[in-house]
Amino acid sequence: MVMNCNLDAIGGSWGNQGYVTAQGRGAATDENGFVFKWCNITATKDSTFYLGRAWRDFSRVVFYKSNFQASIVPQGWDAWNKPV
Repeated sequence: MVMNCNLDAIGGSWGNQGYVTAQGRGAATDENGFVFKWCNITATKDSTFYLGRAWRDFSRVVFYKSNFQASIVPQGWDAWNKPV
């Protein structure tokens, strides 16, 4: 768990688009994941960012009581070419 952090996304890997997280679990029973609690997520104004993308089928990321700048894509998550 990461608490009281400031994450500043500074450039997209694919043009002007990027991802804050890319977590992956191999099975639904895996006990890992990312938790961000009381964090501030910001990004450069000329880019757009997703909170995350699924790296594997059972990805798990939680943002709890965190703040997001307007450059974060409103839907938050990118299925990364996977059916939702």
